[in-house]
Amino acid sequence: MIKILIVLILIQLTTITYTKANVLTDNKKSVETQYPDSLNKKGIMYVAGAHSVLYTGTLWYLNDIWYKDRASVPFHFYNDNAGYLQIDKFGHATTAYHESRISYYSFRKVGLLYGF
Repeated sequence: MIKILIVLILIQLTTITYTKANVLTDNKKSVETQYPDSLNKKGIMYVAGAHSVLYTGTLWYLNDIWYKDRASVPFHFYNDNAGYLQIDKFGHATTAYHESRISYYSFRKVGLLYGF
């Protein structure tokens, strides 16, 4: 239970941090100056490294808390309406959205251009 609480707190903190840092305003000048004009190669290495470490660590952690005591089975479809009512699909979609949003804004902050 404590592990799940820690994960939820971390998700909430990252969401709050990135939401506050990346709110675009209607003021044209603030939007143009929000991202650097030049590419910060060292910053890209840091961001890519942080994403890699966090993603790998998250997968390892989730594997440890969810699947440690279960037998490994091949991919299959399962109707979980009796227990979870497909809420895991919502979780997957929400997680994918936040991972993509955080990655986008992180790489934009180090100068990676939109649609390059």
